[in-house]
Amino acid sequence: MKYLPNWKCWAASFILLLSSIIPALAIRFTGKMTVDVFMSSVNSGTTLTIPILWILFIGLILPIFLSAHIWEFLWGDPDPESPKWLPAPRSWAEGFWGWTVLILSSTLTFDILNLFYDAPQLFRPEVSEIDGQIFAVWWLVSSYFYHFRMMVTKVKPKI
Repeated sequence: MKYLPNWKCWAASFILLLSSIIPALAIRFTGKMTVDVFMSSVNSGTTLTIPILWILFIGLILPIFLSAHIWEFLWGDPDPESPKWLPAPRSWAEGFWGWTVLILSSTLTFDILNLFYDAPQLFRPEVSEIDGQIFAVWWLVSSYFYHFRMMVTKVKPKI
């Protein structure tokens, strides 16, 4: 087994990045509202059920659902027994793996870059030269996560 990821791992991580744009925008646009509702519920002493369910939906279920649909659209076979809007079980597993790789890669990328830059430099709203480095390190880390999966399961990403 090679130590460097093959081109399928690089392509799978790039497609993961492209497919994460919609969930990232959803989290960004509803994140402030969700935090405000959550904090007002905490301060007023009301139940936290609705804000917690909303956070789970936006942060976990929606991204996995969208990733599963993208994977099924590109490579999957629809399950004839399930409804058309519901992805096949294999697509759900790929969506979950993709979201796991996205979270782990992002965490590890910011941990690596935090060794070289201060946190305020990494989390600026304006575009800077650091963004290219963030993308390069993220792409490298996520490709290695796909490579690790390929080594463990002997399943190559479908590209």
